[in-house]
Amino acid sequence: MPPKRRHLTRRKYPGLNAEPSNNWYFTASQVRDTPSRHAGITEEEESILRDKGCNVILTLAVEFERHPRLSLPACLYFHRVYMRKSFTEFNQYRLVAATCFWLAAKWDDRPVKATHIIEILLKIISRDFTKEVDFKSPIFEEYKRRLLYFEIEVLRALCFDRLPRNPFDVFMPLIRHLDGMTGYLP
Repeated sequence: MPPKRRHLTRRKYPGLNAEPSNNWYFTASQVRDTPSRHAGITEEEESILRDKGCNVILTLAVEFERHPRLSLPACLYFHRVYMRKSFTEFNQYRLVAATCFWLAAKWDDRPVKATHIIEILLKIISRDFTKEVDFKSPIFEEYKRRLLYFEIEVLRALCFDRLPRNPFDVFMPLIRHLDGMTGYLP
């Protein structure tokens, strides 16, 4: 008989189910009782940080012309990470957001190079999209190293599960069916 799997998150936050397939849906009480709240971050601060992280993902998606097919799952992964990790523990939310986008791109079979992600992320952080990025600078190398570190951490927080299907795969057949009855879609 194989040994029983222990899940660290379950021990810390018993409201979250340890089975990956059941971890995509949260109750209202779980949403109010996140690790960030336990760390002293208010609901408003957490909401602002989540919004900023999703804005990073949306900016990456627009820059790589992958919007919204990759931005929606990436935002979902970002929110799920912070249902398991605190914003004080993973305080580099921009890097976590970029990592979620990177993983969504990999899983959608349209990968983006890590160097390109870091280049756009540094432009987002500096708020200057005309700035040239030095690919050999220590800052660039440090962000590349952190992106690889956060890839593993995000995968752990996601329980190595990429279960949710892209919303387009679910809703587009239904929309096309309804459009057949109304004739609104081109």
